[in-house]
Amino acid sequence: ASPAELWMPAATQSAAPMHLGARVRRLASRMAVAAAAGCTVALACSAPSALADSGKRVRFRKSDTETIEAAGGEGGIEILVHNLSHADMAVLLTARESADGSQPMTSKARPLFNQYHFVSAAILRHIDHLTQLGKTLRPVQARCVPSGTTEPIGISLVADGSRDEPIGATLDGPKIAHRNPAKRAARAASSLGAGLDAIDCSGGMEGAPVETPWERFHLKGTARHDRRPNSFRRLDSGSSSATHASDAPPGACQCGEDHPPAAVLRPGLSEAAPRDDEAPPQPLQEPSITAVVLPIVGALLLRWTRTLDQQRAAEAAATGSAVRRPKKVLLLVSGSGQPRDTNADPDANSTHCTSYLVERFVQLCYADIRVVHVSSTGGMFRYDDNLGFVQREVLPVIERERAAVVAAHGEEWPRYLNITLSLADGAPARIAALNASLRPYRPNYLHVWRLKTWWDSDQLVETDVDFHAFNKLEMRPAVPTQLLAEEDRLVVEEMRSYRRQFEAVRDGAPQEQAATYAAPNELSSFWLRKSHKAVLAVLLCRKPTPGAPNQFYRGMNLEVSMPTGTLCAERNAIGNALASDQTLRREDIRSVAVLSVSLAERPPDELVDGRDVALNPLDPCGACMEWLRKIAEVNPDFKVITFSDTTCDSAIITPIDYLTV
Repeated sequence: ASPAELWMPAATQSAAPMHLGARVRRLASRMAVAAAAGCTVALACSAPSALADSGKRVRFRKSDTETIEAAGGEGGIEILVHNLSHADMAVLLTARESADGSQPMTSKARPLFNQYHFVSAAILRHIDHLTQLGKTLRPVQARCVPSGTTEPIGISLVADGSRDEPIGATLDGPKIAHRNPAKRAARAASSLGAGLDAIDCSGGMEGAPVETPWERFHLKGTARHDRRPNSFRRLDSGSSSATHASDAPPGACQCGEDHPPAAVLRPGLSEAAPRDDEAPPQPLQEPSITAVVLPIVGALLLRWTRTLDQQRAAEAAATGSAVRRPKKVLLLVSGSGQPRDTNADPDANSTHCTSYLVERFVQLCYADIRVVHVSSTGGMFRYDDNLGFVQREVLPVIERERAAVVAAHGEEWPRYLNITLSLADGAPARIAALNASLRPYRPNYLHVWRLKTWWDSDQLVETDVDFHAFNKLEMRPAVPTQLLAEEDRLVVEEMRSYRRQFEAVRDGAPQEQAATYAAPNELSSFWLRKSHKAVLAVLLCRKPTPGAPNQFYRGMNLEVSMPTGTLCAERNAIGNALASDQTLRREDIRSVAVLSVSLAERPPDELVDGRDVALNPLDPCGACMEWLRKIAEVNPDFKVITFSDTTCDSAIITPIDYLTV
């Protein structure tokens, strides 16, 4: 069964026992459809009999059984995790004047909160119907700025561009009663309402007024309380589809009028509504959806694929190897949330079917990307519910893929499994749960900081999506050193000097030592033979007397694999300070900087944007933290300075109280 059938609204409800409640009948009908198709529906109760015995609300979850295929190939795998929200889908509504039916009129629209699932399910049924008929689906295109290319952003629902066939997805299905009967009755008596097919569904209320199809949407250019299609732009009769008006040259609209560049795209509502003294608009027929637009997904996939291509090309150029071609997976997270009205059906706002609309779009425009669905029902707005859902449903999908990569690449698996998390719209609780749960994988981020570019201007702007590496968006953000306070900048400059001295010794002994020693140093063979990881520390001290100078003390870790243990760089620096000045007090210690450096020069393929990250940012270990906390007890201004990479171009300033052991 298709996802739309699993969410079948009314057609199969009669098959459910009538002694059950309305919600239980819907659930039973969905189970019947799923069972007929061999699907599995996971229930939140222990036995089917509980459905009839309990009068409480029954929650159910549609669980995707599909998993990502093994990614044991040489290219590895890239996973983009995207949480779907209501901002992910918009539509183009088309209607004709009832008088002659010759002039189509089109507007951008978004489904209302409690109509979102019904509209997306109707679109999905229509797309699957066109596919079964052997019709060719066509993408909706948008002009990409600043490249000037044309990129896919949605799916046209007009089959093969024929004007003789029914246009788009119709809105037949269950209807709901209008919340304001008086307002609905007044609107139905107007010339506009009289021309619309009445939608007959009282929701169990005898004689209750009902909505018109237009009122399922928020139309562009109208206030939220006024969704009447009162001023549509007309399409040129020679146009084959409302979804391709963007082909018109800049400054020209298919209505024959000149508009600013922002109004060049597909025809929508005019900029000004009719005045009260104007004649009422002609009645319109029931609207059809002629295109579904996925602006956020379109922008994300464009930026994601281009970023991956750039990264793989740079890697190949640095190593002289062939370009690595990782498998690409789009992991879509969907669900629903309980509305403020506890009597409302939370399934009505679900993004589950939108997830499958995105899959149809990816199949049409990005054939090399595989789509995986993970869906929840209810609880989207609560952090604890989301955390449990992510742990149960999302992480196992990634863990299965990780196991395949580990089997193929061994201890090098982190290089071949990369996760990117989109930061777009959606419930903050779900975004926070995804981010917290994925942190062990050190995901990169795609931040969509402008969500309505297409809605406002019909364009796809590449710079609306920013790429951020994991280290850049750490909870303690790195600050460019030129923006630091003067005292902290002095510590950074001392650390840079210390690092240059270390690298000079690491890369080769001075000429006068070449004849004396067989090896340039014993860093790897003795001093750091246990871990082969070098750590440098710089301690800043200053007496409280006026005009007292800054004193810097250096330290380095010692790990010689002896029973007495190791000595960390931070404690080494403190010991050097006390050895130099026995009058040193804890209040005199201002800060300590810690930098991880490599014992050998890194090859280009191990660099991040041309920089050696090593183990940075590197916080003090548990033993060092005990020492540093004792200093902070009498000196709350004491802080730890760490770095993003060995260049020390950006630093992370952290008070001791913010660090955990």
